[in-house]
Amino acid sequence: MLGKRPIRAKLLVGLGLLVLVVVTLAGSGLVAIYSYRNLVNSLSWRVSELPVAAELSRHVADLRITLSELRGLQLRGLQTNTFNDTHRDQASMRVLMCRDQFRQQLNDVKESFAKYRNQLEDEQADSLMAHIPSEHDTVGEIEKALAGVIEANRDENWMFDDRVGWLDVELEKLQSLAADLPSHLHKKLYGFADEVRGQYRMLINGTWAVTIMALLLFAVFMRLFYRWIFLPLRILVA
Repeated sequence: MLGKRPIRAKLLVGLGLLVLVVVTLAGSGLVAIYSYRNLVNSLSWRVSELPVAAELSRHVADLRITLSELRGLQLRGLQTNTFNDTHRDQASMRVLMCRDQFRQQLNDVKESFAKYRNQLEDEQADSLMAHIPSEHDTVGEIEKALAGVIEANRDENWMFDDRVGWLDVELEKLQSLAADLPSHLHKKLYGFADEVRGQYRMLINGTWAVTIMALLLFAVFMRLFYRWIFLPLRILVA
């Protein structure tokens, strides 16, 4: 039907086919590039959480060391009447110094935990390495345990009663939860290879299909160009 059309219409059809070939190949390449970018971004987001999780565990460990010192002071009877006034004053000073150190270290724990939680909240939901529900549950348990420690620390004299023992139990739980945070990433990475393998196989098959289709379109373009442009010009020149 197009054989009797003006040469201008034939050129436009040929140009349309050529543009379609270019767009098809470019689209295939862009899909592969954006898939790779998504993979790299997913890994970079999650890997950046590991140092923060390690920092959180280290700060909680420092808290437990300071609390152990306070507990040791209690066990040695520094708050009883077995010491004279000078010794009692020195003991009270050491306890207050430990309390201040504990509070500073508790602020470090709060900052590290807030940093980790913010990274999870900023993570894209469609990311290949998006956080799993169990990780969210662990973060919730850490937040609950940390809130109890913060509440106990509001009292100026918490280090003089049995709350020291209760805090030791809570901090042990908090340290265990903080140590579990990297395990969620390790579990995700364990199945990540199969997930990525399935995606790149699909991209490879899709790229081959698009390439074959582009070659077929190019072959059609060349055939039409020969029949509509080259052949009539050759007859005209002859």
